[in-house]
Formats: sequence, C-alpha cells, structure tokens
Amino acid sequence: MTRTFPINAGGLTVRHTEDQLLSLTARFIRDGKPGTGFIMPGVALVTKNDHGQLCMGRVKTDANGEFDLAASAMAISKLFNETSDTIVARLIRWASEAS
Repeated sequence: MTRTFPINAGGLTVRHTEDQLLSLTARFIRDGKPGTGFIMPGVALVTKNDHGQLCMGRVKTDANGEFDLAASAMAISKLFNETSDTIVARLIRWASEAS
C-alpha cells in the first residue's frame, strides 16, 4: 500500500501520494505567490513570505490539540536553495516522527 499524506491548501484537505506531494511542492516553489502556502496537518507548513522567499516549519498545537497559528508562525525558518526533493524528504521524515 502506498503511503499518503494529508495536505491542506486553501481550506481543503486532500491526501497525496509521495509523488503527488513532490509535484505539489515543485509547483509551489515555481508558481506559489507570496503569502500563500500549504499545511500538512499536525506536521508542517510550507509558505512563501511577503518577499516570496520559501519558508518551512513544524506545526504547533495548543493544549486542546488544535492548530496554533501564532506558535507555528514563530517556528518557521527561511529556506535557502532548497529543492522540492529535500523539502519533501523533510516533510516525510517529520510525518513519520509525528505518527
């Protein structure tokens, strides 16, 4: 069985295979607009800041287990010269750690 990963983009959560996640990430790096991004619920978020620089961080939750946007935003780091392969490898590793 192929492992799938839930991705929330624009309020809609869709399960992606590893290949689809790689394609989504590559398209986002190339075509994503500043201020947009996607979330792997309970794991990570990938976004572009207002200057168009790619950023990534682990998702933080509050005491009720709900997504905490403020805490998650504080944990975001800018990415430099990252490829879609390296980003997806990190997403998969973090998803495994979160399971």
